[in-house]
Amino acid sequence: MSGVPSKHQWDFDLISSKNMIIDDKSKLIRMYVNRGLKTILEMFEYKNLPDTITQRTLELFILGGSAKLFHFKDKWYCGVGELGGVFTSDFLPSISVLTNVGLKGFEGKEFKILSKELANDPDELSKINKDDYCVVIPNDDLYNGIYDDLYHYAEIQTETDITLKFGLYNSRIPSIAVTNDDETQTSFKKFYSDIIEGKITDGVMGSALYESLKSVPYNNVHVNQLKEVIEVKQYNKATFDQTYGINNNSNSKRESLNDGEVEAYEDQLLPMVDEMLRNRKDGIDLFNKISGLNVSVELSSLWANRREKIKQELNEKEVDQDDGGSKEIDPNDNGSDDNRDISSTSN
Repeated sequence: MSGVPSKHQWDFDLISSKNMIIDDKSKLIRMYVNRGLKTILEMFEYKNLPDTITQRTLELFILGGSAKLFHFKDKWYCGVGELGGVFTSDFLPSISVLTNVGLKGFEGKEFKILSKELANDPDELSKINKDDYCVVIPNDDLYNGIYDDLYHYAEIQTETDITLKFGLYNSRIPSIAVTNDDETQTSFKKFYSDIIEGKITDGVMGSALYESLKSVPYNNVHVNQLKEVIEVKQYNKATFDQTYGINNNSNSKRESLNDGEVEAYEDQLLPMVDEMLRNRKDGIDLFNKISGLNVSVELSSLWANRREKIKQELNEKEVDQDDGGSKEIDPNDNGSDDNRDISSTSN
């Protein structure tokens, strides 16, 4: 039992392993990527998925660009593979070579990609061998996924964190002590150490020390500079959040937003989310036709509620404008609990 660490040592090791993440740039980027990814993984809700496909796995594949679903031994699975082959009439890929390293007995295979034309023709669809076809569910119209956006967001957040860190460090240094000999340096270190520890200092600042010690002004970090970095961090987060339907009104103008500006913010909360939902619905529709299942996908309650709230607010603004009404809107007053709930899922 001597080799088993004590609880105190275990706690210390666990805490120590998490310290100083801000000094590891790549680790800090991964933290922001994972934080954003965990939020977006909550965007959609699936029902009636087969037991061999989990929502987590399916969404991770789709968010990476597209998910490929294939049939093997009477069950459906997700596979990893590139898209290619001769283009269809819609200039879409026609084949995909898929693999699933965790699936025993499956060594990879070239699949035909199920097209809408074939899926919408029940007679022809009934003649095909399901083991020869796969279904592709893209995240967006360009099959790009979200990882480029995630890493762009994460890199900017990381740079602002590091800039803030060193800005705060520099703000602690009002001046630099310049000494001419080791004795003066030792005396100064003891003097400063006593000050930090709250001790009463002796008369170390004698004439020799005073004459050999000089102070050079150093700190040129202004509060406004740190504010600007913070504003960049907040703006970057707000831009990312708004792209994926997460309410976050970042206003660096330090003043109220008018109706047009608020509407511009809210309009950004709709298009990307709608595009992602449409592509998932189209892909699931193809999957249901070839599998005979009844899988469905919708926005999760937080996103759905927010989406309806925005539409309602925009309709109300149109009515107010028809009546000649206009009002200044405080960006800090988002007016609904679901805004707070969605924003709290990503930091």
